Amino acid sequence: PSGFVVPTKAQWDALISACTKSYKGGWSSSDYGYLELKNGSNTLEFPAVGYRYYTDGSLYSAGTSGRYWSSTQNGSSDMYRMSFNSSSMGMGSNGNKRDGFSVRCVRQ
Repeated sequence: PSGFVVPTKAQWDALISACTKSYKGGWSSSDYGYLELKNGSNTLEFPAVGYRYYTDGSLYSAGTSGRYWSSTQNGSSDMYRMSFNSSSMGMGSNGNKRDGFSVRCVRQ
C-alpha cells in the first residue's frame, strides 16, 4: 500500500540483530510453525508458509519453513531473502526472482 515498501537487506539485518527469536508451533504441514521476533513490547510473527517453486508452481515446505523477500537484488536473477525453519533463521542471497516467496512490507 501507499507509504509501505518491501524491506531492504539492511533493514532485515537490523531487525534480526535487534530482536530475540523464538520458534513456535508444530512445524508440520498440519500444524504450521512460525517465527516470533521480539524487541521489548513489540512482537512480529512470521508464519512458515513455504514457497512456490518457479519451475512447476508447486508449494514446498508449507508449515516447516518460511522465506520472505527483501528488495535488495543479488546479481541478475537473485534477491536477498530472510528464511527460517524450526531452529534457525537468517538472510540468504540465493532467492531466485521467479520463486514465490512471501512479502512483509514496512512503513517507509
